[in-house]
Amino acid sequence: MEIRVNKDVSIYFFVALIVACVVGNRGATRDTSVYYDVFKGVQEFDLLNPVKFYIVTGMEIGFGWYSLFISLFTSSRFLLFAVFSFLTFYVIYKTSEKMTSKHLLVMLLYLSSGYFFLQQFMQIRQGIATPLALYAIAVFIEKNNRFSLQFVLLSLLAVSFHQVALPVIVVGITTGFMLAKKERSVGKFRIFCLVVLVMFVFISKVLLINLLISFSSRVETYSKSAEYAAEIGLFRLPNIKAFFTYLFILIFINERIYQNKLFVVFFTLFTLGLAFRIGFSDFAILSGRFATAFSYSEIYLLPFVFYRFRYGIILLLLFVVVQAIATYGYQAPFVFEDYFKPLQ
Repeated sequence: MEIRVNKDVSIYFFVALIVACVVGNRGATRDTSVYYDVFKGVQEFDLLNPVKFYIVTGMEIGFGWYSLFISLFTSSRFLLFAVFSFLTFYVIYKTSEKMTSKHLLVMLLYLSSGYFFLQQFMQIRQGIATPLALYAIAVFIEKNNRFSLQFVLLSLLAVSFHQVALPVIVVGITTGFMLAKKERSVGKFRIFCLVVLVMFVFISKVLLINLLISFSSRVETYSKSAEYAAEIGLFRLPNIKAFFTYLFILIFINERIYQNKLFVVFFTLFTLGLAFRIGFSDFAILSGRFATAFSYSEIYLLPFVFYRFRYGIILLLLFVVVQAIATYGYQAPFVFEDYFKPLQ
C-alpha cells in the first residue's frame, strides 16, 4: 500500500514539474507583464509596508516578498513563474492530503478546469491564495476547530497573496463551528445548503455589491469600468457547468461521505460560490473573484462523489474530458493566443 501511495505522489509531482515548466515559459498572457514589472523593480518597493505596496502596485505584499526571494537567486522570468506554479501544485497536494482524496484525480480535475487555465496564466495571486485558504481551513478542522499556529500562519500567508482568501477562511471556520454545535442529517443538510444558496443570491444582489463599493476604493474603481463592471449572462457556460456540478454533488452525497467534516465545510463553500456566481452576475469582476474562490473546493469534492459508483473512475475521467473541452475550447481560448506573444 505504501509503495502505491508513493508512486501516486511521485507521478503527481512529476506532472506538476512539467506543467510548471510550461507555465513558466509563457509569453504575454494577461497580467503577466504586471507581475514581471514588479519582479524587475522589486528592490525599489517598500516591502515592510503592505499598505503602501498595495497602493503602488495594486497587489498584496505576499507577491512582493516572493519576488524579492526569487530575485536573490535569479532574474529569470521563467523561474519566477515556474516556481510559483509548482508551489501552487504543492499546496493543492497538501490540501488533498487532508481530504484523503486521490491526488492524481484532484490534479486532473484542476488541470481541466478554469482554476488552472485562468489562474496559472493570469490571476496567479488568487491562484495560490485560494488553495492556501482551503489548506488553512483543512488544518483548522483537523485540529478540532483550534486556532493553531499552523492555521494562523497559513491564513496570513493566504491573505498576503490575495485578500479574497479572507472571506473564504472566515466562512470555513464559521461552518466548522456550526458543525460542532449541531449535527444534521444528510437530508437536512441538503435543505440547509439550498436555503443558503437562495439567501446569498439575494444578499449578493441587494446588499453586498453596494457594501463592497462603499468600503473598498478598488471595487469602487472597478464599478466605473465598462469591462470590470459589465453584466454577464446567467446562462454562460461556466455558470451552467457550476450549477450542474453543484446539483450532482448535492444529490449524490450519502451518509458515508457526509461523515467527512471537511467535505461538508468545502461543500458549504461551493454553495456560496454558486450563489456569488449568480448574485454578482451584474458585476463581472466580483462574480469572477468571489465565485472562483468559493467554488474552487469542487476539485476536492468530486472524487468523493464519483467513487460512489461502480464505474466511478471512468465517469470521472469522462467528466474531465468534457470539462477540458469546455474550458480550453470555449471559456478562454485567448490564453492560447497570448501564450505565444513575446513578453516585453
